[in-house]
Amino acid sequence: MRWIFVVVAFLVVGALAVSGPAPLYRPRPIMLPYVFEAQPSGIWAIAFSPNGRMLATGCQHGMIKLWDVRTGENLATFKGHVGCVFTVQFSPDGKWLASGGEDGTSIVWDIQTGKPMTSLSGHRHFVGAVAFSPNGQMLATGSRDGSFKLWNLIKKEEVASHIGDGFCIQNIVFNLDGKTLAWTGLEGSVNLWDIRTSNNILTFKLPQQPLCLEFTSKGKSLAICDIEFTFKQWNVKSETKMTEVKYGEKSFSSAAINPEGNIIAAGAEKGVLTVFDRKSGKGISLEGHTEDVRALAFSPDGKLLASGSRDGTVRLWAVPFRGQPR
Repeated sequence: MRWIFVVVAFLVVGALAVSGPAPLYRPRPIMLPYVFEAQPSGIWAIAFSPNGRMLATGCQHGMIKLWDVRTGENLATFKGHVGCVFTVQFSPDGKWLASGGEDGTSIVWDIQTGKPMTSLSGHRHFVGAVAFSPNGQMLATGSRDGSFKLWNLIKKEEVASHIGDGFCIQNIVFNLDGKTLAWTGLEGSVNLWDIRTSNNILTFKLPQQPLCLEFTSKGKSLAICDIEFTFKQWNVKSETKMTEVKYGEKSFSSAAINPEGNIIAAGAEKGVLTVFDRKSGKGISLEGHTEDVRALAFSPDGKLLASGSRDGTVRLWAVPFRGQPR
């Protein structure tokens, strides 16, 4: 593998601080920030493993790669999709990886063997979102055809299906109790679904396209960031909006919310990557990508941010406002 080392500037609003990587001497871990050539085509999907030690990436040409976060080593390459891989997600125990692609299928991979455990089909268009239940026994998939499906991975069968309002389902996530499921549509719809009764328990519509969706505050609230970098938060129990803050003026193509719900990252065209701290209101630009930033993910401990771009690279950053990771 050919490594590319760069000096990356952290541009704080009103101030400038420069940070650069130390040389790599194996077996010592690489220092942050660093960048490596991940795949020959653009990166469209990215996810950390539950223990934060592995990173999965999906690309435009159907390949999925696993990386060692500490050393940058390419651990495995999975090939099974035809066309772009739009989404990847690890199971809670880190033993499986789910992917969804342009071919309309979802594949669940065995991390240890590198082979597909099962391939799930049934959607009429590409699969843009996947999510494991907290116990890892179910997988939810969302598609461009406006439907989401729930699969029993033990029996390898579909157990529920719901057709929304005909728009692409872009984000899907389980609550921590495994009893509810939230998803968002391309046109701005947000839905909270009761898995036990198969009924919608909350539905509302946003004026702009949602980019990311997370349960925060131990599942008590639902956080959303939209295409205009507006952060909204709802109380799940009372079904009332708690917060609405706009952090940007331009249109963004990707976003991520850290596990605590207090730091937001958003990517846009021409390599734009911005991180905002909700408490202080400060924003930081992370420079390095040369093309659209299409995929973002925070590590489980919130200390790392991974970004994937159409320039074919993945960059790993120490999250601003949190200090350097161990």
